[in-house]
Amino acid sequence: MNFLLDENFPANSIGYLRPMYQGHSFDRVVDGNYQSGIDDLTLFAEAQKQGVNVLITGDIRQIMGQDRLDERAACRAAGIHWLGIPQVLRAKGKERKWAQINSLLANLRYAVKHFESASEPTAILLQPGSFKLQAEKDFPQPL
Repeated sequence: MNFLLDENFPANSIGYLRPMYQGHSFDRVVDGNYQSGIDDLTLFAEAQKQGVNVLITGDIRQIMGQDRLDERAACRAAGIHWLGIPQVLRAKGKERKWAQINSLLANLRYAVKHFESASEPTAILLQPGSFKLQAEKDFPQPL
């Protein structure tokens, strides 16, 4: 599958995605095939021309916002799947980016299965990633 990372998604995620998900291609909106600041309606049309299958974005309002139904329709018309990864607003600085990247890395293989079996463009909105230790009850503990 060909994935496009929107310019609002952490740029350094590409360095993790390419080796982990070989056989898939990953590009970023800001890497040259698209003009910076491109509006979403134009982005979907351009992404379709570039053979993009999935848009990965942190802009969850593209699909959720009632004021942006035209963006949902444009994504559907372009035949592009949509994967939204919300920011963890309580996280600060790099922790916010790390939580988003972690959520994507942990869930992408499951999303790919859904996209590959979908008969029409599909949207998946992930839950916000965690920026705190997710240890089992009674951990950490002394060894």
